[in-house]
Amino acid sequence: EFKAINIEVLQQLAESKNLTVIDMETLVDAGIISKNEKVKILGGGVLTAKLDVKAHAFSKSAKEAIEKLEGTTELL
Repeated sequence: EFKAINIEVLQQLAESKNLTVIDMETLVDAGIISKNEKVKILGGGVLTAKLDVKAHAFSKSAKEAIEKLEGTTELL
């Protein structure tokens, strides 16, 4: 079972912490997930930052939004 996180959450995190890479450690440190959770990135909200995102799963719309900005998606 996945914990769903929308791309708008990634955008806010990237802005507040000046990040270009978001992975599990980043999300745990920010208090968004607990250490053993699996994450699925969903396409809700607006993404304007180029991000390299590492997660267990991506929705099609999230993957497209990240890659449209020349970011990368990496499955864990």
